[in-house]
Amino acid sequence: MENKEEYFEQLLSVKNELEKFAVFLTRNRDSAKDLVSEVIVLGFDSYEKLKNVSSFKSYLFTICIRAFYKLKKRNQNFDSFEENELEGFYSDSNADYLYDVGLLYSAIDKLKSKEKEVLILAELMGYKHREIAEILKLSEANVKVIVFRAKQKLKELLVDTK
Repeated sequence: MENKEEYFEQLLSVKNELEKFAVFLTRNRDSAKDLVSEVIVLGFDSYEKLKNVSSFKSYLFTICIRAFYKLKKRNQNFDSFEENELEGFYSDSNADYLYDVGLLYSAIDKLKSKEKEVLILAELMGYKHREIAEILKLSEANVKVIVFRAKQKLKELLVDTK
């Protein structure tokens, strides 16, 4: 098994992806940074449990998801993006566009947790179904079904808001 510093380097190589995912989950950059910091500490402290180095990324995303829901259970407020949170995140930051993005995030929040996670990874972060299956420990076929159903529900939710 490699030494701790090499694992830590791997951990840092996915930090930007984790931060982006955490922002989509928490809807707040500061909360996302706190969440990622916790993920790094937990991942570094328990990496010895991994049997395969190639599963390191999925291991960290799993920690991130679990830590997020643990924080959410403690009633931490992740209800809505502040407009200033959205402005730096999208190249087009006019008011109408940001309003539409806000509606999209509100609709995504109404999805079941697994649908939300899969949709964020697939559509907002651009992961392939195979990668999502690896990260969330699902079959690729299951990921495809979840993406399809989540898009259908999202479509219904967005039609209802107009």
